[in-house]
Amino acid sequence: MKKIWMTLFLLSFTSTEIFAQSQKEAFIKKAKLMEGPYVVAQGSNPECSEGFFKAVGGSFEKGIHIGHDIYFGPFTQEPQEEGFCHVQQIFDFKENELTQKTIISKCPKDQSEDAGTTTRVLGFSGQEITYLVKETKFSCRFKPESKGKK
Repeated sequence: MKKIWMTLFLLSFTSTEIFAQSQKEAFIKKAKLMEGPYVVAQGSNPECSEGFFKAVGGSFEKGIHIGHDIYFGPFTQEPQEEGFCHVQQIFDFKENELTQKTIISKCPKDQSEDAGTTTRVLGFSGQEITYLVKETKFSCRFKPESKGKK
């Protein structure tokens, strides 16, 4: 009976991993189609700035950048350094949406105010890109730069 449960668990885990990988691949495929110059359609904060939506350094594994200040990634696990807060990044990919949850914990006493959680969402709707910080409700909406604008 233990072998049956272990086999079911491994199959379930493997299926989940394969599904998550296919969702990531679908998102990256869509992101590649969305690359290009964007202007701010909604959002007055300086963090909502026009600019290119593109892969970092030409590689989507390194991350995604839009405008001057909005960055998601890297999508690989970074090594942790001693003497600093522990940073955990959790990514949830869907075909038209990427959620990045950043959990900062286990901070040294002099950095304890840095501990917390931030959840950011990047979404595609038609040709527009949306950005949201869930905890603060801060958001931006970007539309493709019109062809006549330089």
